[in-house]
Amino acid sequence: FRNISGDFPDAVLIIAPRHIERVKDIIELLRGRRLGHHLRSEFGPSDFRREQNIIIIDCYGELFNIYSAANIAFCGASLVPLGGQNPLEPAAWGTPVFHGPHMDDFLDAVDLLKRYDASVEVTDHADLSEKAVFLLNRPGLLRQKGMSAKTALMENRDASEKHARVIADFINNSNRIQIKDHSFRSK
Repeated sequence: FRNISGDFPDAVLIIAPRHIERVKDIIELLRGRRLGHHLRSEFGPSDFRREQNIIIIDCYGELFNIYSAANIAFCGASLVPLGGQNPLEPAAWGTPVFHGPHMDDFLDAVDLLKRYDASVEVTDHADLSEKAVFLLNRPGLLRQKGMSAKTALMENRDASEKHARVIADFINNSNRIQIKDHSFRSK
């Protein structure tokens, strides 16, 4: 974030931990690096004034809508082998998706985004900041990546329904299972 905000001083980093109980640890990490922050819970319906460029999401149900305001979304838990986060949520808003090489829990989603040239794979924090600055300096290309992400999602939005139909047809059309010369009727 320091590298990005060096070129874009108005940049805002929004950190959404998978587990809210990690908020305290994140606050300590930021304090150790002398980085100020706000908690999402501090923002109310009144005229709250943001003074820091880092916001930590400390409440549930916010992330999907936050992607609508993002210029770039990074899927955490993907620089190390932790499985990654869902890249389709930011794609639904037309937000360019950055991720590390360890998206094992979302391989199909990443493959889809890659087919549409709608994601950016990074290897570490330096690669992330370098590629983010590159795209932020090219707003047309940034928009194109975001629209490609949304197009990938929209053109494949009925995939779950197709899979469900195949499974239902299989269940409905094969009420008998043959195992070692024994017939069993499915219930």
